[in-house]
Amino acid sequence: MKRSPKKLRWFKLCVLLVIALIGGYFVFGFITVIRPRADFTTEPLSRPAFINRFGDIGLPQSATNILYASSRVSMGFAGARLYRFDGPVADCVAYGEKLIRENNQQVERPDDFAPTALAPLTAPPERVQKEILGAYGLKKVDWFDVHTVRSGYEGRGPPYALAHFWVDTDRGRFYYYWTD
Repeated sequence: MKRSPKKLRWFKLCVLLVIALIGGYFVFGFITVIRPRADFTTEPLSRPAFINRFGDIGLPQSATNILYASSRVSMGFAGARLYRFDGPVADCVAYGEKLIRENNQQVERPDDFAPTALAPLTAPPERVQKEILGAYGLKKVDWFDVHTVRSGYEGRGPPYALAHFWVDTDRGRFYYYWTD
C-alpha cells in the first residue's frame, strides 16, 4: 500500500515536530539544571531579620551584622553556603565548638574527617576564589573577606567536615564556608 505524498509530508512534519519538542525539552532541562539558584545578602541583617528570611540555623543570640549566601546547582546536587556574623569572641568560639560537636555526631569515625577541637591560626586563610563563587552564582558576594583574618581559630564542621570555618578574635567575627 502506497502512501500519498500529502500524508507522507504530514507524517514527516509530525516526526520533525516531535523531535523538536524533545530537543527543546532537553535544552530547557539542561539550562535549568546548570543555572545556579543563588540567594544572598548585600547588607548585614539583624538576627531576627536573618531568621525571618533564611530560617534559624542556630546562630548565637548575640550574632549581629549577619551576611549570608547560599546556592544550589544541578537539581540540588551541588551547592554552596557562606555566612559571616559579628559577636563576642567567646560566643564565636562556642559556636565553632558547637559545629565541631555536630559534625562529630554525623560521622561514624570523627578522627578520620576532622579535628575535634578548634586549631589556632598559623597564617591568614586563603582568599575565596571569585571563579568558585561565580560557578555558584555568587560572584557578587564581596563581603566574605576571610583572608583578612590575622589571628583566631579555624575548624571543620557539618556537613561531614566539608565546611571550613574561622573565628577572627581581633574583630569578633565568625566565617563559615561550605561547597561541595
